[in-house]
Amino acid sequence: MFDLISANGFIEYISEDELIIFLGIVYKALSPSGSLVLGSRNRLFNIFSLNSFTTKEINSGYLDLLLAESIHWTSGKTIKEILGPKLAPTQCNNETHSKTGVNVSTRFQYTPFQLIDILSSCGFEAVEIYPIYVHGAPPSFKNNNLAVHTKISNILQDYARNNQELVPFSSSFMLHIKKK
Repeated sequence: MFDLISANGFIEYISEDELIIFLGIVYKALSPSGSLVLGSRNRLFNIFSLNSFTTKEINSGYLDLLLAESIHWTSGKTIKEILGPKLAPTQCNNETHSKTGVNVSTRFQYTPFQLIDILSSCGFEAVEIYPIYVHGAPPSFKNNNLAVHTKISNILQDYARNNQELVPFSSSFMLHIKKK
């Protein structure tokens, strides 16, 4: 039995069905009060990236649900205090994405609540969320002003802990999960 299992930079490369299988294995491997630290690409950031990912979300017809979830995260309440909004469906297994520097056609993305919902159905409870790579400007600005973008992101990252209102503006997030 393990007290802690970490899965960072991993779930974006497996399907939702494979994720559920993985979570079953993790559940069995964790001690009764064990923790899972899990990272994910943040689908909410697609709204604010203002690029082809934004266009894809607009065309999906679920932009209103993604915006509603973003508003929940900026409410200042804790994970346990936030009532989960109605969720957009998770992405299809065969969905393709624009190239992002990683040579794959699909990088599975979840909103925090989508992932928390999946984790809850597998016997886990979310304890904390931590936004990773908080953006203060859209990626197109970064392409022409890398040094400025990096400074802004580093300043914002210093405030990420216990500031979940930054979640919609982060391209990734980490969840600390406990076995129920």
